[in-house]
Amino acid sequence: MSTNPLQFAKEFARLRADLASDIAPDHKMLHMMRFWPELAGVKDQNQYGDYFREFIPTYLDLIESRNLVDLDIQELEAVSTLLSEISSLTSQFADFGKVAGKAKIAKLELAKKLFYVGDVERGLAVCADIAGTAVPAGNFDGHGERDTLRELAEKVGDSNLGSVLKSILTDWDCDRESIHQDRIQALFVERDDLTGEYRGRMRTLEGAVDLFKKDAPGDELTFDNQLRAPDDPFVGSAFNALGAVRRVCKRMNLKAQGNAKYHAHFSVLGSKHTFTGDSIGLAVGLVTYVQLLKREISWQDSFLGSGVAVTGGVDENGMITPCNSDTLRYKIKRAFFSPVRYLILPDSNLDDARRHVDVLQADHPNRHLGLIPVASVEDAINDRNVIREQKVCIVPYVGRVAKRYTRSAAVQVPILLALLCLLVFLIYSVVLPWLDRGIDHIEFADDRFRAVNKHGRTVWSSSGFGSPLDANHYNEAKRRSRNPYLITDFDNDGRDELFFSPIYTNKQQRTVVYYYKDECLLDSVIPYRPTSYPGDSLGKYRVANLMVIDDTNGSRYLVTNADVSMPARAQIFLWDSDLNLVSGPYLHTGSIPDMMLISSDDGAGKRPKLVAYGVNNRYSMAPFVVLDPWRMYGVSPPWDNEFFIASGMSKGSQLAYVALPETDLSIDSTIHNNVLNTIYDPNSKTWEIHVLEAYDIGVEFPPVMYHLDNQLLPSSADFGDGADAVLKRRYSELSWPEEKRKTASELRVNLLQKVVVYHGDSIVYPPLQSK
Repeated sequence: MSTNPLQFAKEFARLRADLASDIAPDHKMLHMMRFWPELAGVKDQNQYGDYFREFIPTYLDLIESRNLVDLDIQELEAVSTLLSEISSLTSQFADFGKVAGKAKIAKLELAKKLFYVGDVERGLAVCADIAGTAVPAGNFDGHGERDTLRELAEKVGDSNLGSVLKSILTDWDCDRESIHQDRIQALFVERDDLTGEYRGRMRTLEGAVDLFKKDAPGDELTFDNQLRAPDDPFVGSAFNALGAVRRVCKRMNLKAQGNAKYHAHFSVLGSKHTFTGDSIGLAVGLVTYVQLLKREISWQDSFLGSGVAVTGGVDENGMITPCNSDTLRYKIKRAFFSPVRYLILPDSNLDDARRHVDVLQADHPNRHLGLIPVASVEDAINDRNVIREQKVCIVPYVGRVAKRYTRSAAVQVPILLALLCLLVFLIYSVVLPWLDRGIDHIEFADDRFRAVNKHGRTVWSSSGFGSPLDANHYNEAKRRSRNPYLITDFDNDGRDELFFSPIYTNKQQRTVVYYYKDECLLDSVIPYRPTSYPGDSLGKYRVANLMVIDDTNGSRYLVTNADVSMPARAQIFLWDSDLNLVSGPYLHTGSIPDMMLISSDDGAGKRPKLVAYGVNNRYSMAPFVVLDPWRMYGVSPPWDNEFFIASGMSKGSQLAYVALPETDLSIDSTIHNNVLNTIYDPNSKTWEIHVLEAYDIGVEFPPVMYHLDNQLLPSSADFGDGADAVLKRRYSELSWPEEKRKTASELRVNLLQKVVVYHGDSIVYPPLQSK
């Protein structure tokens, strides 16, 4: 490159074109870092100012935790160095506060990597730099990487440095000690097309596997919502893994799992790229096995630990095929600079893997990465480091310390006294905020969340989800009294559990609801499943709405309600206390954002009814539906359109369904009218229902207010105050002819005749259409 203005412009244009190509964000970042010396060389020349104004914001936007996780220590140090150089230019080209924030993100990731490999001294120095404090004196080596970090955090207490250290420790505990039934860490290799360099990637493989119908010709597998074939070069190995798991199940005398075909859905979280190679097979097999065993054993018996990473293909006989020896070292390196304890790999790669680990360990002797060679899928299943047979929670700090030191007789009595004091403290935790384990709310930070007690202190933190969580979406949902996460004592043990449905800023999430008890992820459910209804797919997903129901015996149940695909379709399910499916789905041909419970209409002691309302895209009318949660199936009205007829599905199981009509105000609106709110009078068992004409005009236009009697038949309809003025303005916006314009009173006349009411699957109103 040259500082000749014309030549420089050409080189910058080439960089711009490279960045526009479909390469990974960290590759973009590294390309910009290689270009920086040339750009920095002209920082004092005014004619190059526009290049800085383009380069610096672009580079800063790339500095996110999710884009830094695959970089090694030297690369992260280079990122921090460049940010330091940029900080001297911020008065002219960027906001200093933004640069400082990005520098903290990069340094925090660097500190994590240093602690992972046992380089405590350098990690502590980076953390002290973040906190703006001096490095504390003392020797903290001797108990292993995490215990050393924990001692450091305890020593510095609630200082700025302590907050930084505790945030790293919390993430580390979650990343290493979490247990799952639907995900595992898988290793890949990705090639930078611009430089030809390889980079190891560690990504979460997430899957849901169900038994397929018995007469199915074979297993069905979707990857990132796309149906894949056995000859696919990437997932062909996955089909072999499904077959291997089937044979293992037969040998275990699990008849259903051993004889059925499988319906499997997999995705690589937090990645826009399709990875190549067949080394996904073993990871698919392990997730499949644990998913299938959920039918046979209780939730605490079989989990995949997050402290392992997996690589290796699977052949037709269930044997593990070797990884490419030329790219294996990149996978080893990625696992080495991570929180995982063990790497599961083909036994044929063991010697090469040991050599690569030895090279890395020469520079980082305190890092101990365990290598677990396996020859078959069954070998991996039988290894207790891979599949855990007991529920494992993150033990509170006091418990860990007590267990460690009570081995010494000299400290047994003091420890027992300390534990007695702790018990007293827990009883009076109302005056000890840091011991209050109750969840008041959750707070979001990039791709994870924190459970916070009523005193504002963190109770526990989730592990990372791979993509940033959309905090604004959650706050908006909660503002509208919807529940994308639910804090509840679900198991009636006097302590709160948490149900959480992830929504990401990139909107590429799957439909899933996670169930947490304390800091432990116990289980998950998929609140939406593709049906035979045309176009019903796992496409765009919106926040699930969650609710807990008690039956007359005191048992608790979870209701999930999620919107997927476009136009939106909602599915409602009921799950018991073990998260076994009780009923559903009830498929509604539109969005159902709101739900409520009412007592049974047929006498005391009856189980509650579920009321749901929102939008019906097929009816073009605002829906209001009453359901028996324990008996939900089929499709909502209407049932005379080509979509329902083509589906072959049954009519819905609703107890009652009310469809409320649009008015002239909805003309030219792209969104149908919708139920905004419902008011129930339990004494008279009557309803007042507020309907907006459309989202785009509903904010300013008074709702239509319908009154329904105790049989859900309409008795009156009216507009709110100010309707005529808004109606006049709306007609003007639509350029309606004067002779066709109506007053609010004139619009109201025919509304009641257009309401449609179903009892069961029969129309009972209007009377002329009754059956």
